[in-house]
Amino acid sequence: MYNRFLAQVSLSIAVARIDMARSGGWVTWINPFYWFFFLYSLSYNLLSSGFSRSREFLADRMACSLYGANVFTSALTKVVTDGSLFELTIYENIFAKLKKKAYINIYEEFRKFREQALTKEEREKLYRKLLDEKPSVFASHPTFAERVKAAEPLPKAKKLDTTSAMALFEKPVEIEKEMTDFLTAYVNARIRYR
Repeated sequence: MYNRFLAQVSLSIAVARIDMARSGGWVTWINPFYWFFFLYSLSYNLLSSGFSRSREFLADRMACSLYGANVFTSALTKVVTDGSLFELTIYENIFAKLKKKAYINIYEEFRKFREQALTKEEREKLYRKLLDEKPSVFASHPTFAERVKAAEPLPKAKKLDTTSAMALFEKPVEIEKEMTDFLTAYVNARIRYR
């Protein structure tokens, strides 16, 4: 709830600042109210991002206490590496095909790509890149390395469950198809309003 509110306020401030600069033209740069507003937005982002990062650490701590730090770290690694890979490949290479509704299940295509086109060395390189990400006081989330480091001293799970999370859904393929339709509609809307 708090994070959604903070994100909405941050977005509103950013849009207002951009619109102010756009409508004022070169006069914006000598407008003292613009600079006050600019400094206000920086200080707001600094405070809200710190709050957001602390909430993220608390959520991580709760996950570690419920499931074990080793399980959390393993899941976080998978989410972060696969999520980054998904964004790098799907958004960059498949948007053109999405416009034509070329895919029924984009997640199936992503799994094929991940298994066939990506070597172990490339995955390791992506993992290292994520670990080397530099933290920022304005970032709304801690870096991957910070989250892993914070989880290290927490208790580990004694028994590991290797059941796939997809087993939680009755019809996971239907959900993937629905998400593909949603992503296709989103991409088409973005292209239409450019």
